[in-house]
Amino acid sequence: MVKKIRFAPLIRVSTEKQERQGESLNTQRKQIIGYVESLGGTIPKRCWKYSGQEHATVDSERKNLDQLLEDTTKNIFDAIIVCDVSRWSRDNAKSKQGLQILRDNGIKFYVGTTEFDLFDPQASLFLGMSTEMNEFFALEQSRKSMLNRIERALAGKQSVGRPPYGRIYNKKTLEWSIDKGKKDRIVTAAKRYLNGEGLDRIADSMGFVKSHLRKTLNEKCGDKWPVNFNSKRLNMKQTIEIPIPRLLPEKMIKRIHEKAKANKTYLHAQSKHKYLLSRMILCVECGRGLTGCIPNDKLMYRYYKHYDKRFPCKHFKRYIRAGQIETDVLTHIYSMIGDKVGLKKAIDAAIPNKKEIEQSQDRLSQITFDLKRIDNEIQRLVKAVMKATLDDDTVKKQMAKLKERESLLNDEEESLKAIIKNQPSEAEINQRSLGWKMMLNAKYTKTSNHLLEMSFEERRQLLQALFDGVDENGKRLGVYIKKLNNKKHPWYYEIRGNLPSLTGTGVVGVPPISFDTTEELDQFKSIRKELLEQKPSSLH
Repeated sequence: MVKKIRFAPLIRVSTEKQERQGESLNTQRKQIIGYVESLGGTIPKRCWKYSGQEHATVDSERKNLDQLLEDTTKNIFDAIIVCDVSRWSRDNAKSKQGLQILRDNGIKFYVGTTEFDLFDPQASLFLGMSTEMNEFFALEQSRKSMLNRIERALAGKQSVGRPPYGRIYNKKTLEWSIDKGKKDRIVTAAKRYLNGEGLDRIADSMGFVKSHLRKTLNEKCGDKWPVNFNSKRLNMKQTIEIPIPRLLPEKMIKRIHEKAKANKTYLHAQSKHKYLLSRMILCVECGRGLTGCIPNDKLMYRYYKHYDKRFPCKHFKRYIRAGQIETDVLTHIYSMIGDKVGLKKAIDAAIPNKKEIEQSQDRLSQITFDLKRIDNEIQRLVKAVMKATLDDDTVKKQMAKLKERESLLNDEEESLKAIIKNQPSEAEINQRSLGWKMMLNAKYTKTSNHLLEMSFEERRQLLQALFDGVDENGKRLGVYIKKLNNKKHPWYYEIRGNLPSLTGTGVVGVPPISFDTTEELDQFKSIRKELLEQKPSSLH
């Protein structure tokens, strides 16, 4: 009795919609059943698993094919069958690799009822040419599809995926509108978040998925929808911002971003042991935070240590006493904000230098012009290669120089954009300084000894207000520590604060070097002395 050939069908469709509707899958399934019956073969139940939705685009992941090739060594089937060659592969390199695996394991290959002898050069030639053509058509189709979607995005039309939350796109009128119900929900969620509620609680109570709510609040409430088009194979990469109706005002979005940053730094859950500068004290050299450590057998006091197994910092390998640095920083801050002249100087210093900003904008314009010139030069070289008017070595050298120059300009462009973007306006600074004055007058300047009467929570609140946000270079605000080669005073600290811009510096254990008058110095010494005489529990 002749043993029946065991067939493994490879069935694929290109889209999830086709898979859900099942039309193409069912059609291929029926055809293959008919082919196998006419060949007198059989299809084991477990061999139906190599079917489903897989993108036709070249280089896209094809799990079913990979699984099938992996199973060729398990004696599950004797032959592979597809409805047509395009269902096998649209990537010639992948096809050759797969066919070789079939040869090595003695697996036959069928297209419909026709067997292709994989050891026959003519059969291999036909399969290779067919796959090459399929690859060409797939690439061309993918390129046209991407170009069409880019054009739609440039015209402000929905071109990919679903619209952002709370927006509706009318395909007939080609207009965007807002889903009022969803907008109201987001406004409510945003207000609750800014009032201090956690995202977990908000999401659970309002029926949101937490990750979706976070992404919507942080990225999808403005008036632009950034859409990324990226294909390495087609060498196409472009980001287009589609104008859409906004859900939240820009000021509220900015507050949400600041809140999110704060949650990752100083507003993050406090540890069991209280540290006044927790998540606010950082290393000057690497910018990463120091960790508050509890007393132990070797060190009988609280201290901050800079240690990270993943990113060890060679500039900072020791510890600094918590009580010492906390006392000096807190005293320094009060000495400056309690001084009206010093406060005015700090506010004036925080106002952006208009001339410097204008120079940055001018440089940015020049970079844009230079990048366009480089792009034109690159296009000229490409045309020269096509016309064979330049030799390969010349083209490679010129292209390398252009690419290097382009990379340097791109880095400078990103840096300038970040500086301009993070630079607060004069109006914003004046508004924030007014808030600071009101807070200080109402709460922190009632008595000369108010600092001694403040609780740990009140001191944390003062520091959180001071270190909320980033500087003009996008770096976190806080107390930056540097190790000095000085046995008596081994630590240097620098206060980089929000408004007022407290940029005073000092050496731990001695008066800060930023005080210009004897009165300021005497005030600092007096406050520091009283703080050090307090009981440890009041500071800790």
